[in-house]
Amino acid sequence: MILMTVIHLLLLIVALSSSITTSFEQFGLKLYSTVSQNKKNENIFVSPASISLAMSMCTVGAQQEILNQM
Repeated sequence: MILMTVIHLLLLIVALSSSITTSFEQFGLKLYSTVSQNKKNENIFVSPASISLAMSMCTVGAQQEILNQM
C-alpha cells in the first residue's frame, strides 16, 4: 500500500514537471522571438529563468486587475 502511494506520487511529480518544463520552454521561445524582432544580425543574450523569477516575485504583490494582466 505504501509502495503504491509512493509510486503514484512519483508519477504525479514527473507529470507536473514535464508540464512546467513545456510551459517554461514556450515562455523562453516567445521571449527570444519578441526580443530578437528588431535586433537582426545582432547578438542577443537573455535569461528566461531570471525574467520568469522576477515576474513571479512581482505577482506576489500584485492584486486584482494588475495580477490578471500579468
